[in-house]
Amino acid sequence: MKNIRLNFCIFILLMALALNNVFPASKSYLKIGKTENIESEGIQFKSIDDFNPSPIPLPERIGALVNRQTGEKKEMYSSEDLWRIDQFIGIWQSNIGNLKIAKISLPYPEEIGDKDGIIDMDSYKEWKEKQPLKINFTADEINKWVRKFFDLESLENPEILTRQLSPRDCRVSFFKQKSRDPKSPVYIFLIESQKFPALKIAVSYTLNDTININIEKSEDAIFTSIKSFTFSPPKKLPLNQSKQQTINKNIKRSPEYIISREQVINNIKNAKGWEYLETENFILVYNLRNSKTVKEISQNLESCRAVFETFYPLKKELKAVSVCRLFEKREDYLNYVGKEYEWTGGLWNPSRKELIISPIDWMTKSNNRKAMVKVVFHEGFHQYLHYATDEAISSIWFNEGNATFFEGINFKGNQFEIELTDRLNEMKKLASLKIDIKSFLYMEQDEFVKSDISKNYTLAWGLMFFLHKGSKVIKKENNYSEIPYKYYEVLLESKNYKKATDEAWKNVDFQKFEEDFKAFWTNDSLIKKAERYNFNHLFSK
Repeated sequence: MKNIRLNFCIFILLMALALNNVFPASKSYLKIGKTENIESEGIQFKSIDDFNPSPIPLPERIGALVNRQTGEKKEMYSSEDLWRIDQFIGIWQSNIGNLKIAKISLPYPEEIGDKDGIIDMDSYKEWKEKQPLKINFTADEINKWVRKFFDLESLENPEILTRQLSPRDCRVSFFKQKSRDPKSPVYIFLIESQKFPALKIAVSYTLNDTININIEKSEDAIFTSIKSFTFSPPKKLPLNQSKQQTINKNIKRSPEYIISREQVINNIKNAKGWEYLETENFILVYNLRNSKTVKEISQNLESCRAVFETFYPLKKELKAVSVCRLFEKREDYLNYVGKEYEWTGGLWNPSRKELIISPIDWMTKSNNRKAMVKVVFHEGFHQYLHYATDEAISSIWFNEGNATFFEGINFKGNQFEIELTDRLNEMKKLASLKIDIKSFLYMEQDEFVKSDISKNYTLAWGLMFFLHKGSKVIKKENNYSEIPYKYYEVLLESKNYKKATDEAWKNVDFQKFEEDFKAFWTNDSLIKKAERYNFNHLFSK
């Protein structure tokens, strides 16, 4: 994952704390916003001010079952997760809270899949097709649906609101939590249309517990929003209406590819401002308004994919679509990825199979575009390696080493260079210290992230730069440049990342290697010479 400079982040945090002590923060609150019209569902309502449409999360893969005889792989999911995604209409988010809307169309999936509710996609679809269209749900069924969908432990019996919605053809029920957190209240409503009895809409408003919120004023906006809901016959809209741009429409796709593509498009069908662009190997999903950035990233995705494949060739066709999600605002990115990834500028999420890129709000448009492209190079390699190795776990030195190495890609026409990056100075400092390369090779991801993460990223970059380029210019005869390729071949065959490291490094004298490694990184002349070494003889094959 892309590392944002930690010292800069800490400085911002300290400044914010200092200002809070001088100027006490005024309470934030929800305000009524613009009208949203979701034609595909026949719903119109007033949203909350500054709540932006957000993509519905892609299903999270739990694991896979492999048939040992045929090699056929079935990806496994939580039946609850698939059920929830199926019924989502839309999500709107801000730093104050979020709004979620869903339609009650399927009963909670009980006793499907294994004992933990884990199921493959085909089995889930089979269960779904067997469910009859149900108009009248019992009170217990609705209570259970609401509790499970919004992940709440318990609810009180719903209160029927006496004030009806305009145009007075709806019944509104208000659900209360038995143990309501005053810092993070959740307001849940059930709206039942008398004109369209099959249409039952669940609406939730959640306030963020990290924000100083005026509850009373926020509730006024929530009830105003609820009262604004109106219903009309749904319109069947094509998935690609005003959202699609496609390059190379004639490419033949596997059935698996088509299914994964449809999941991605459905993910944004009701999200205003979100569009998608298909290229030969990727689908970009974005709410970026800067078309130049979208175009540049789409071109660079394809170009760097060709570079990755030159270094580490594919052994079989990739069946799933490669997804890249681009955000207009940093806030939208953080709301989507969650608090645990607030330190990142982008990430590859293998469980949801998407590459997610954040803008850098404090940069100029030009510099932001360049920064996003660099993140694409880095995270794009993680994505490529995941698919190229058939989702095998890889060693952190190899995975992050190559990802940071490819940050230095610079395309010049039909050729490319891999340049030094801003990690150079830190790497030169590390070279003056004791380095235990062998221990680093067997470092697990948790240790990599939780120890000195900046140092570890730098060492991974420095190691891979040396293997690919530095080893080519040092005077001593060596086979160091063969190590990454040997690792990749063994990983493809064995799916065992430790075995791959053993085999790739088994003939290396580590004492001698560390001497050569440090000697290179303390020699400016060799470093400059290595930067000039290029791979275009490989790229042109």
